Amino acid sequence: MDEPTTTTEESTQDLADPPRYELSHDRDSVAHKNARRAGYYGIMYADEYVWSNRQCTAEAYGEFYADARPGKRHRMINGQPRRSLKFHTTWMDVAEAKPCLEEIGSYNRFDGDVTANALDDLPEPVRVVVGRESSPVMYVWTVDAPAAFDVFDELIVEHEPVRDDPDEIVPATDHRPNELGGVPSPETFPIITVGKGRDELVSGVPTLLRAWWD
Repeated sequence: MDEPTTTTEESTQDLADPPRYELSHDRDSVAHKNARRAGYYGIMYADEYVWSNRQCTAEAYGEFYADARPGKRHRMINGQPRRSLKFHTTWMDVAEAKPCLEEIGSYNRFDGDVTANALDDLPEPVRVVVGRESSPVMYVWTVDAPAAFDVFDELIVEHEPVRDDPDEIVPATDHRPNELGGVPSPETFPIITVGKGRDELVSGVPTLLRAWWD
């Protein structure tokens, strides 16, 4: 008799509770005021909205409208850019996180589709946060940090040859994070730090990884 398939939701029960979201929302703080000046949503945490994580991601990255005429490409709400530069989703499984990444699209060397596809290679059990710390960011909670690290560190995509020439140099695009590492003593997120390198990561230990693209 075949063994029952373990779903992502069930498998995450084997992973310790992930770090909790903790960011100052003091409406009188300088950080909060600066965030509101930088974008309409200011500091944005998806759990505080009735929207889904995907819709919140779309709003956090919603300022640029590529199909508009030059000079009209930046969407505004009440005179402010339609965005949040300090945004995070709640913890998600891979299936929920992938559409959020696809909403971001292309951002410098970050590519939402490429990164979303790479999530299929993450070792289970795993939980993911998608966010924006000025630029795209992801937090990954895993018990196999070395393997998860390698998934992001190997995001170099080779393109198809233009012609059938065995000697042709095939170009590649580097989609790796600019900052990638394990977070020491992860009790909360976000934590703006690179943290532990690949050689310091240990399999079998719940670990928070941070990947950030410039």
